[in-house]
Amino acid sequence: MFRHLAPERVRRVTAIRFEHSPGRGDLRFTGDRSAFDVFVEYVSPTGRRGFLGIEVKYHEALGDPAAEHRPRYDELAEAMGCFAAERAALRSPPLQQIWRDHLLAAALVAADVGYDEGVFVFLAPEANVACRRAVERYRRLLTNDSTFASWTLEDVVRPFAADRSARWCAELVDRYLAFERVTACVLRETASPAVPRVRLGALAADRVGRARARGRAHGAAS
Repeated sequence: MFRHLAPERVRRVTAIRFEHSPGRGDLRFTGDRSAFDVFVEYVSPTGRRGFLGIEVKYHEALGDPAAEHRPRYDELAEAMGCFAAERAALRSPPLQQIWRDHLLAAALVAADVGYDEGVFVFLAPEANVACRRAVERYRRLLTNDSTFASWTLEDVVRPFAADRSARWCAELVDRYLAFERVTACVLRETASPAVPRVRLGALAADRVGRARARGRAHGAAS
């Protein structure tokens, strides 16, 4: 899969970790508690040791309050040399978390802990418009995007879609990416005279509130 998504980088995957940080609070890195949702170590076609540090979003809109800004972020940004001179927008939502994870990836390479290269990858469904727009804004603030990549969940699943034996892939799509089923369900419920619209609104608000609470909890932990 990773050879398909990043053929110029990945020849062989050597390890996969989840919710991985090279050192929470460690000033060799970002000095905060940032972590990658998925961390993939690989050997490149030329034998270099590298990693993909991946942040995964699903429903999140990246609108949570920004974490406290740290001088270390600016130090790393200067050292990376890939950001536009005016980068105030990177300190605020919706871009700050993307920026912090990108900085973490760069710091990990610079710390000389065994990696020759590394890339930060932002991953979200195609239908998450907020995330897509945030990535577009983020790219406009980069003068060099060689250490940044963005994938969709559909990109990740696509290599397996033609393999009829990969039942897990069909189940994953059905559970997480069949948004047309959600749309049909909402339309069906809103069209039903047996379900008051006020009740539907309350249910929707409750579900969105729970989802946002889970997103905030994840953001605080990272």
